[in-house]
Amino acid sequence: TVKVVAIELDDKPFFTIPTIASTCAATSEVAAVYTADHTFDDVAFVNHPPVHCFIDADILVEAPSRYLWAGMGDTIAKHYETHLSARNREQDYNTQLGLTLASMCSEPILAHGIQAYKDSQANKRSDAFDTIAMTVIFTTGVVSGCVPMAYNSNMAHAVCYGCVTNKETEENHLHGEIV
Repeated sequence: TVKVVAIELDDKPFFTIPTIASTCAATSEVAAVYTADHTFDDVAFVNHPPVHCFIDADILVEAPSRYLWAGMGDTIAKHYETHLSARNREQDYNTQLGLTLASMCSEPILAHGIQAYKDSQANKRSDAFDTIAMTVIFTTGVVSGCVPMAYNSNMAHAVCYGCVTNKETEENHLHGEIV
């Protein structure tokens, strides 16, 4: 990905243009690394998020609805994983901010997710679709940047990374479908 290339080129600044609303990768410091045959290999971490993310909902709504479905799964997990990770720990300002924003990872999905998914299936932009796409890409990315890296992956992500060691699971399921 552009993130890994940016690291290898002396930590150059980079920008992103997401074409699917499937994860927060376009706005976060995390990069999923895949092999030449498109199977998951590793997670790489960059030193900073993109300097800008150009989000065009007209492009996102044309993607297969499966990606939005997976994005909602990954995003709703962010709320629960961050709060579970934070239990019984003292939090600094950034972490408190991230935990507060994490509630915005679940509430919009519970309120508008079904409608957004139906609109995605029809390739129809709507307020529901736009809200969920921004929640998946932007809100979750901001949360990821505010909380400690260890808070970003808890039980749901651990199970996911274990499941993708099975080639059939990895080839047939998106990240957010497993999470």
